[in-house]
Amino acid sequence: MPSPHLNRHEIDDLYDATLAQGFHTGTLVLTGSVHDSRLPPEFYRRLANDLGDNGVTVVADLCGAELRALAGGIDFLKVSHLELIDSGYCADGSRSSILQALIRLKTTGSRNIVVSCAEAPALALIDGQAFEVIPPRFQPLDFRGAGDSMTAALTYARAMKLDTEWSLRLAAAPGALNVTRHGLGTGQLSHIEEIAKQVQIRKLSESLASA
Repeated sequence: MPSPHLNRHEIDDLYDATLAQGFHTGTLVLTGSVHDSRLPPEFYRRLANDLGDNGVTVVADLCGAELRALAGGIDFLKVSHLELIDSGYCADGSRSSILQALIRLKTTGSRNIVVSCAEAPALALIDGQAFEVIPPRFQPLDFRGAGDSMTAALTYARAMKLDTEWSLRLAAAPGALNVTRHGLGTGQLSHIEEIAKQVQIRKLSESLASA
């Protein structure tokens, strides 16, 4: 449902409450709104920097003006290739176009980036090196929620301080599992962890370190 209008005092209260909760938990998921955002894009930039610069792990799943406003503080940015096209970062869903978009996404100041690509393997940029993330393929029942499941699992992995490769494996697994189920984000952790063992992480020859 659409969010209610927030006045400037309510926005300030929300900002402070989010800061406090981020420090309390040590990990924050920064997402936008399905409908028109009631928050200015600058809200997201400040929040990411204020938390990330003070040791809080920030995972972002943003698009449009909110994505373009980012300028640091993000441990892991997750975005779909369709959102990249809509936001003007790439022209189409080809691998070469998405890899070029990863270069441009470095302007967001994100340390790590993963792009979900619907039924195709996800692409990631870790320390200037491009990777392909290949989950097992299942017969799809419902594609909805796969990307959000990836964000949730990625956040769990970072909160548990898992290494980057296992974070990518764990992120890909629930998205693959989600398409086999009725309902969104309903996979069990034990099943996700088992499927994560089957996810392949392949280093691509295209290195983006010098971009």
